[in-house]
Amino acid sequence: MMKIEALTIADNELFLRQVSKEVDPKDPQLKEHIQALEMYCKQHEVMALASVQIGIPKRLIYLKNTNLEMVRRLQTIS
Repeated sequence: MMKIEALTIADNELFLRQVSKEVDPKDPQLKEHIQALEMYCKQHEVMALASVQIGIPKRLIYLKNTNLEMVRRLQTIS
């Protein structure tokens, strides 16, 4: 499993501003990249994240299925 860490504009602006690569369905690492993105988002209660933000410069995004009640609940916990 790949090492996952969040990147910030302050430390990684050039990397984060690059144009991410298109996803190749035949890429042997695609499944691992998707799993890494999903795992990071679930561990950190993220609702939406681009894979480049965790060091994977591919056009992948994670979007959590939410509703307003879930958002309100998360806002009161934080």
